[in-house]
Amino acid sequence: WTSETNSLILHLAVPVTFECSVNGRIYARRVVPGDVHIIPQGMELGLQLSGPSELALLTFDHDTLQAVARDVSVTGDLRLTFQFSFRDAQILSLVYALQEELKSGCVTGKPDVRQLVAALVRYVASRYSTQAQEPVVSSGGLPLNRLRFVLDHIHSHLETRLGLAELAANACMS
Repeated sequence: WTSETNSLILHLAVPVTFECSVNGRIYARRVVPGDVHIIPQGMELGLQLSGPSELALLTFDHDTLQAVARDVSVTGDLRLTFQFSFRDAQILSLVYALQEELKSGCVTGKPDVRQLVAALVRYVASRYSTQAQEPVVSSGGLPLNRLRFVLDHIHSHLETRLGLAELAANACMS
Protein backbone atom coordinates (compact mmCIF):
# COMPACT_ATOMS: atom_id res chain seq x y z
CA TRP A 1 0.00 0.00 0.00
CA THR A 2 1.06 3.64 -0.25
CA SER A 3 1.75 5.36 3.04
CA GLU A 4 -0.75 8.22 3.32
CA THR A 5 1.07 9.80 6.29
CA ASN A 6 4.56 10.10 7.70
CA SER A 7 5.09 7.29 10.20
CA LEU A 8 7.47 6.68 13.06
CA ILE A 9 7.50 3.06 14.28
CA LEU A 10 9.17 2.08 17.56
CA HIS A 11 9.59 -1.56 18.68
CA LEU A 12 8.61 -1.95 22.35
CA ALA A 13 8.66 -5.69 23.04
CA VAL A 14 10.36 -8.97 22.08
CA PRO A 15 12.90 -9.30 19.27
CA VAL A 16 11.36 -10.26 15.92
CA THR A 17 12.41 -10.29 12.31
CA PHE A 18 10.97 -7.22 10.63
CA GLU A 19 10.70 -7.11 6.85
CA CYS A 20 9.87 -3.91 5.04
CA SER A 21 9.36 -3.49 1.31
CA VAL A 22 9.78 0.15 0.27
CA ASN A 23 9.29 1.19 -3.35
CA GLY A 24 10.15 -2.37 -4.42
CA ARG A 25 13.32 -2.72 -2.31
CA ILE A 26 13.26 -5.22 0.58
CA TYR A 27 14.86 -4.48 3.95
CA ALA A 28 14.97 -7.17 6.64
CA ARG A 29 16.52 -7.25 10.07
CA ARG A 30 16.10 -8.81 13.48
CA VAL A 31 14.84 -5.90 15.56
CA VAL A 32 14.91 -5.46 19.32
CA PRO A 33 13.04 -3.13 21.65
CA GLY A 34 14.14 0.45 21.01
CA ASP A 35 14.66 0.07 17.26
CA VAL A 36 13.05 2.86 15.24
CA HIS A 37 11.86 3.15 11.61
CA ILE A 38 10.76 6.28 9.75
CA ILE A 39 8.44 5.87 6.76
CA PRO A 40 7.86 9.08 4.76
CA GLN A 41 4.45 9.90 3.34
CA GLY A 42 3.87 8.64 -0.21
CA MET A 43 6.16 5.58 -0.14
CA GLU A 44 5.00 2.24 -1.57
CA LEU A 45 5.13 0.05 1.47
CA GLY A 46 4.76 -3.53 2.71
CA LEU A 47 5.45 -4.62 6.31
CA GLN A 48 5.78 -8.07 7.85
CA LEU A 49 6.79 -9.25 11.34
CA SER A 50 7.95 -12.82 12.09
CA GLY A 51 5.83 -13.03 15.24
CA PRO A 52 3.83 -11.04 17.74
CA SER A 53 5.32 -7.77 18.87
CA GLU A 54 4.33 -4.52 20.51
CA LEU A 55 4.86 -1.34 18.49
CA ALA A 56 4.36 2.36 19.06
CA LEU A 57 3.14 4.08 15.90
CA LEU A 58 3.05 7.85 15.47
CA THR A 59 1.65 9.20 12.21
CA PHE A 60 1.42 12.79 11.00
CA ASP A 61 0.59 14.33 7.64
CA HIS A 62 2.63 16.54 5.32
CA ASP A 63 0.89 19.72 6.53
CA THR A 64 2.00 19.01 10.11
CA LEU A 65 5.57 18.52 8.89
CA GLN A 66 5.43 21.83 6.99
CA ALA A 67 4.12 23.63 10.09
CA VAL A 68 7.12 22.27 12.01
CA ALA A 69 9.40 23.48 9.22
CA ARG A 70 8.00 27.01 9.59
CA ASP A 71 8.49 26.77 13.38
CA VAL A 72 12.20 26.08 12.95
CA SER A 73 12.62 28.55 10.05
CA VAL A 74 13.22 25.95 7.35
CA THR A 75 12.46 27.18 3.85
CA GLY A 76 11.22 24.97 1.04
CA ASP A 77 9.38 21.67 1.05
CA LEU A 78 10.48 19.60 4.03
CA ARG A 79 10.19 15.83 3.61
CA LEU A 80 11.29 12.97 5.84
CA THR A 81 13.86 10.46 4.60
CA PHE A 82 13.29 6.71 4.89
CA GLN A 83 15.17 5.20 7.84
CA PHE A 84 15.13 1.48 8.60
CA SER A 85 16.01 0.02 11.99
CA PHE A 86 18.14 2.53 13.86
CA ARG A 87 18.46 3.65 17.46
CA ASP A 88 18.03 7.20 18.74
CA ALA A 89 17.93 7.92 22.47
CA GLN A 90 16.07 11.22 22.01
CA ILE A 91 13.24 9.56 20.05
CA LEU A 92 13.05 6.81 22.68
CA SER A 93 12.81 9.34 25.51
CA LEU A 94 10.09 11.36 23.83
CA VAL A 95 8.03 8.32 22.80
CA TYR A 96 8.28 6.78 26.28
CA ALA A 97 7.25 10.09 27.89
CA LEU A 98 4.30 10.32 25.50
CA GLN A 99 3.37 6.69 26.15
CA GLU A 100 3.42 7.21 29.93
CA GLU A 101 1.33 10.36 29.66
CA LEU A 102 -1.27 8.54 27.56
CA LYS A 103 -1.30 5.53 29.95
CA SER A 104 -1.96 7.85 32.89
CA GLY A 105 -5.00 9.31 31.15
CA CYS A 106 -3.31 12.61 30.31
CA VAL A 107 -3.33 13.77 33.92
CA THR A 108 -1.17 16.79 33.06
CA GLY A 109 -3.60 17.75 30.30
CA LYS A 110 -3.87 17.60 26.54
CA PRO A 111 -1.57 20.63 26.02
CA ASP A 112 1.31 18.60 27.49
CA VAL A 113 0.58 15.72 25.12
CA ARG A 114 0.53 18.15 22.19
CA GLN A 115 3.85 19.61 23.32
CA LEU A 116 5.44 16.15 23.52
CA VAL A 117 4.17 15.26 20.04
CA ALA A 118 5.36 18.62 18.65
CA ALA A 119 8.81 18.12 20.22
CA LEU A 120 9.02 14.62 18.73
CA VAL A 121 7.99 15.78 15.24
CA ARG A 122 10.41 18.74 15.41
CA TYR A 123 13.25 16.47 16.47
CA VAL A 124 12.54 13.89 13.74
CA ALA A 125 12.28 16.66 11.14
CA SER A 126 15.55 18.20 12.28
CA ARG A 127 17.48 14.90 12.13
CA TYR A 128 15.77 12.72 9.51
CA SER A 129 14.54 15.01 6.74
CA THR A 130 15.75 16.29 3.39
CA GLN A 131 17.04 19.43 5.13
CA ALA A 132 18.58 17.77 8.20
CA GLN A 133 22.00 18.72 9.47
CA GLU A 134 24.64 16.00 9.28
CA PRO A 135 24.85 14.35 12.70
CA VAL A 136 28.16 14.35 14.49
CA VAL A 137 29.44 10.77 14.55
CA SER A 138 31.52 9.81 17.53
CA SER A 139 34.42 7.45 17.02
CA GLY A 140 35.10 4.44 19.17
CA GLY A 141 32.69 2.27 21.08
CA LEU A 142 31.12 -1.02 20.15
CA PRO A 143 30.43 -1.43 16.40
CA LEU A 144 26.69 -1.38 15.66
CA ASN A 145 26.55 -4.96 14.34
CA ARG A 146 28.17 -6.29 17.54
CA LEU A 147 25.90 -4.17 19.73
CA ARG A 148 22.84 -5.48 17.89
CA PHE A 149 24.06 -9.09 18.39
CA VAL A 150 24.62 -8.55 22.12
CA LEU A 151 21.23 -6.86 22.57
CA ASP A 152 19.53 -9.73 20.73
CA HIS A 153 21.33 -12.20 23.02
CA ILE A 154 20.19 -10.29 26.12
CA HIS A 155 16.57 -10.17 24.95
CA SER A 156 16.66 -13.87 24.08
CA HIS A 157 17.95 -14.77 27.56
CA LEU A 158 16.00 -12.47 29.87
CA GLU A 159 15.18 -15.36 32.22
CA THR A 160 18.84 -16.17 32.87
CA ARG A 161 21.53 -14.31 34.77
CA LEU A 162 24.02 -12.98 32.24
CA GLY A 163 27.54 -12.03 33.23
CA LEU A 164 29.84 -9.45 31.72
CA ALA A 165 32.25 -12.14 30.48
CA GLU A 166 29.43 -13.89 28.55
CA LEU A 167 28.26 -10.62 26.99
CA ALA A 168 31.83 -9.70 26.07
CA ALA A 169 32.32 -13.11 24.46
CA ASN A 170 29.14 -12.57 22.39
CA ALA A 171 30.60 -9.26 21.22
CA CYS A 172 33.93 -10.97 20.40
CA MET A 173 35.65 -8.83 22.99
CA SER A 174 37.54 -9.48 26.22
